[in-house]
Amino acid sequence: MKKIAVIVLLILILGTIIWYGGTKMFNRAHSIHSEDMVSQMMIEKYGGTIKNISPDQENYKLTLVKDQILYDIIVNRRTGEVVSFVKQSSPVTNDSRQSESKEPQKGNQPATSADTPITIAKAEELALEKVSGTITSIKLDKEDDQLVYEVDIDQSKTKKAEVIINAYSGKIESITFETDEDN
Repeated sequence: MKKIAVIVLLILILGTIIWYGGTKMFNRAHSIHSEDMVSQMMIEKYGGTIKNISPDQENYKLTLVKDQILYDIIVNRRTGEVVSFVKQSSPVTNDSRQSESKEPQKGNQPATSADTPITIAKAEELALEKVSGTITSIKLDKEDDQLVYEVDIDQSKTKKAEVIINAYSGKIESITFETDEDN
C-alpha cells in the first residue's frame, strides 16, 4: 500500500512539474514585447532616436533617426527580432531634426576616408558585426547612385540576411532578413 502511495505522489509531482514547465513555455512563446521595450532595444542596438512606432498584427514598424538619416525598421512583436532595416532615401528635415537627441552616437562610424572605398574584408567585418552567420557572397554594386557592398549571409538553413554597406563610409545602409517561410 505504501508503494502505491509513493508512486501516486511521484506521478502527481512529475505531472505538476511538466504542467508548470509547459505553462511557462506557452506564456513565453505568446508574450508580446511592449512598444517601449522594442524602442529601447533598437536605441541600444543602433543608437539614434525613435521618431514613431506603430504595431500591426505581427510586427512593430518604427522610424529611427540617426545622424539626420531616417531608417524604417520592422521588428517581430513576439520575438523582438529585426525583420527589416532599411534606410529611407530622403534626409531628415529641419522639423524632424529638432526631436533628435543630442547624445553621442555609437557604432556605424565611418571606416575610412570619403575618397577611397573600404576593402571587401572590412565590408565582411562590418556585416558580421550586425548579423551573425556565414557570408555566402559579397559584391560591389551601385544603388541609388551610391557604391555599396551587398553582403549575403546564411544564418541557418532556413534564414538568410542581406546587408547593404556604403562602400565609402562603411555605414550599414540596410539589413533585410528572409526565411524560407517568406518564399
